[in-house]
Amino acid sequence: MAYSNCSDMEGCQTFVFLRIGASHFRSVKFSDIVLIESDQPRKLKIYFKNESDIKSEVIRKTLSKISDELPNCFWRINRKTIVNSKHVNTVSDKFDYVQVGSLLLDVGPSFRSKLRAILNVLE
Repeated sequence: MAYSNCSDMEGCQTFVFLRIGASHFRSVKFSDIVLIESDQPRKLKIYFKNESDIKSEVIRKTLSKISDELPNCFWRINRKTIVNSKHVNTVSDKFDYVQVGSLLLDVGPSFRSKLRAILNVLE
């Protein structure tokens, strides 16, 4: 089942410019971003699909800030993680986890109702 709810497919194909380091910028398609996680304040790790593997880049931004800038095909599933719905393989029946590739990621209690609402719209 495809879980993508990106109503604006062109929006998911547009590029985002990531600032990596002091002066290096990189252009990445939204559709290539698999997930974004925050381990430390103002430090995000962005995992993206690059040909056959997944690589990561670290940028200095808050998860809340970048969440507001992403198209609607990205789901915030807990306080530390945003996933691209195009890369979600499975959502559990109780909406307590999602599977992205071989990773099982917990959905936070306060984010389950939002995820349920998104998926009800897709049916």
